[in-house]
Amino acid sequence: MLKQINKIIQKKIEREVFLHEVTLDIDSEYFIQQIENKISEKNLNYRTNVEGKMTTWNAFVNDPNFVRVLKFGLDALSKHINYEHVYLADAWGIKIDKNDYTKLHDHASSMYSGILYLNDVDQKLNFPELGMSVTPRKGTFVSFSAWLKHKADPNQGETKYAIPFNLNPVVHNSFKPD
Repeated sequence: MLKQINKIIQKKIEREVFLHEVTLDIDSEYFIQQIENKISEKNLNYRTNVEGKMTTWNAFVNDPNFVRVLKFGLDALSKHINYEHVYLADAWGIKIDKNDYTKLHDHASSMYSGILYLNDVDQKLNFPELGMSVTPRKGTFVSFSAWLKHKADPNQGETKYAIPFNLNPVVHNSFKPD
């Protein structure tokens, strides 16, 4: 039934990518306790790219302490990326025990992504396309291009706690019908 093929384009293109890492002064005990309290709210444990325990996707979106920390992190990086017209779409807590890991994935449906680490662990966040990794330390705040693939190999040490997040553009509807 095919009448004709109009176009087939297969081409590699270069894209600008970013990964920024800063260290913030945070109350990690508060966030760790919140993760422990919220893990049981909805069972997403071992059902996503996180092969570990996690809260609901929006567990920290309206948490004033997380929003304040996020603002400090984004302000510190604002010379490099314009975060002015974005909103916090998702922010969830993760608890990665021994042998837990994160599958290779991206957050391509978002504009920017990131993670706030709450404790010191050796389970690195790997970015294969960049050939680099981030070692989680308490207060490490990482922001990166959402389409950038990343993963964490099975944890062989202490339990890791973190809050990953996604930022999306604020959309203004400029269409005005007559």
